[in-house]
Amino acid sequence: MKKLMALGIVCLLGVSASSRAGSLSGGGDAFLFNFDENGHGTIAVNGGATQNVVGQMLPDPTGRVAGNVLTYVLPAAAGPFTDGDVRIWDDTAHTTLSDLFVFTDVNGTLSGFTGDRLIFLSQRGQGFQADTGFGNINPANDPNASDSGGIMEVGGIIHWLPDGVPYSPTSPPTFGGNEYIAISDPAPLPSSVWTGGALLGILGLGSLARRRCPKSAI
Repeated sequence: MKKLMALGIVCLLGVSASSRAGSLSGGGDAFLFNFDENGHGTIAVNGGATQNVVGQMLPDPTGRVAGNVLTYVLPAAAGPFTDGDVRIWDDTAHTTLSDLFVFTDVNGTLSGFTGDRLIFLSQRGQGFQADTGFGNINPANDPNASDSGGIMEVGGIIHWLPDGVPYSPTSPPTFGGNEYIAISDPAPLPSSVWTGGALLGILGLGSLARRRCPKSAI
């Protein structure tokens, strides 16, 4: 069953990308990125001004999902980051996949340090842009997963820290990690929520997501 709604935050410090490569998917220089299943996103680089990042329905460059998938192409200043998959599970036994973050590039690379985009895949069932399913990905044995077994939602929130260090924009050059916070099945939101850094208020919508109908199985 799916109770997520995605909100992620991506920020970055002014050090060389190659010196900060993370070993887990999505790792690299610090950045903070906010996004959901319907293409709304914002990014603030190294504590700078928040700017909108619009998710687009683009062909899957990895070739694993037929048709278009929800793709957030991040600003050049936010990359590159580590390629690969991050699995988000519905259950503690890690048997039911709820969502998948795919970190890749225009060529569909799934291994290395070339990532410039995040593809958000989710179970089919409620008509959100991310609800394209997982294609031919085997969640139990995904050779492209670099996620230490995957993560679970907590109270309707997905929180991914590939570097294990929370983002810290206030003390450069101290390194802070990439930090992603996700909330799926988004309730309709006024556009003003997605501008000017006002996304913190959306966290309270997690309870709305938990009252929505369950999605179908993979």
